[in-house]
Amino acid sequence: MEEVMEKWNDGKFTYIIQELMTEGDCDADVYVDCISHKPVAIFSKKKIESRIGGASKTISYKDPKLFDFVKEVCSVLELNGPCDMDFFIKGGEYYLSEINPRFGGAYLHAYGAGVDFIQLILNNIHGKENTSIIGQYDEDVIMMMYDDVVITRKSELMSDNFSLL
Repeated sequence: MEEVMEKWNDGKFTYIIQELMTEGDCDADVYVDCISHKPVAIFSKKKIESRIGGASKTISYKDPKLFDFVKEVCSVLELNGPCDMDFFIKGGEYYLSEINPRFGGAYLHAYGAGVDFIQLILNNIHGKENTSIIGQYDEDVIMMMYDDVVITRKSELMSDNFSLL
């Protein structure tokens, strides 16, 4: 502890200390309309399992409090198109962790639960402003991603007539 305090007080660096968030985290896949510049789709999911820095198992849920917070964030920032937002949860409150201005790695979960981001993009490309579909998706839809290494022999998977050339 003495060494930590010495490093803290030596003035060489400015440290940022993040409060411990013990009640979990969640993601929101958001589409901000490129014409109105307002969020028109918000899909939220809780992480069940994370691997290699990303959610590998998630479950869809709806919370109007989260939807309102995402709208507030979008009203302050100049966002357009798909955004992946990550949140911590503590004391029933959401805390924004990060925003990635792109599709998140698990955005297909939104599509599987009923949110068609591609259609929203196509509407904007054709000059059509999207109407809000916030919260219009199925709850309790689970997404599971798997990525395992499989090592086998060609003869176990392919017929003898298959050629690699």
